[in-house]
Amino acid sequence: MKLAVFDICGTLYASNTTYDFMLFYFQHNNPKKYSHFKRCFSLPAKVLWKFASLAGSSKSVRNYLIGFIKNELVIEVEREAERFVTEMLASKKIAQVHDRLESLKQQQTPIMLASASIEPVVKAIAKRLDIPYFMATTLSAQEDRYTGNIKSDLEGNKHLEIATFARVNNFSIFEVFTDNKEDLALLQMADRAHVVTSSANLAFWKDAKLDVEKTEIINK
Repeated sequence: MKLAVFDICGTLYASNTTYDFMLFYFQHNNPKKYSHFKRCFSLPAKVLWKFASLAGSSKSVRNYLIGFIKNELVIEVEREAERFVTEMLASKKIAQVHDRLESLKQQQTPIMLASASIEPVVKAIAKRLDIPYFMATTLSAQEDRYTGNIKSDLEGNKHLEIATFARVNNFSIFEVFTDNKEDLALLQMADRAHVVTSSANLAFWKDAKLDVEKTEIINK
């Protein structure tokens, strides 16, 4: 069977869904954490994050930010994730990609959402869009509360995990929709590659080693 794979952040939604959700969650549930977390996205902090990224420490920054979820109740985070998808993400849809997703659903093509965003958010999006399969970055929990640590990180491993899933479940990777430069290996595995991009990143994709005949550029 043929499988269509959709990235989420920057592909289906104009949002970094992990950080936008955490801001949403803390704003409504933990004002003290909200204040601290929001400061992490101030201009001085962003400059520090940029230097950290250039130094190869982007994972450390991401782990630190996700760590803010420590001690939050799993059931409450999952409930708020569904609310976030309904109340906040609806206005951030990238319409042309959602149209493609709905068209594939009408054709009864199996669809997977695959994102390095945190599992509560990806799970809520999959539920909202009625998508049967999803992959995400999972979080460690103990006694019904998150520990603040990542259990299994999909970042950098997406193509490997999807290839394993496809092989085990007798799927072929038919179509991939993504804006993520790190998904280049995944796009190369697909029968049809759909690159969702802004004009600022167009040069990168033109230089990427993708088969022109099976690649579509979707401008956002």
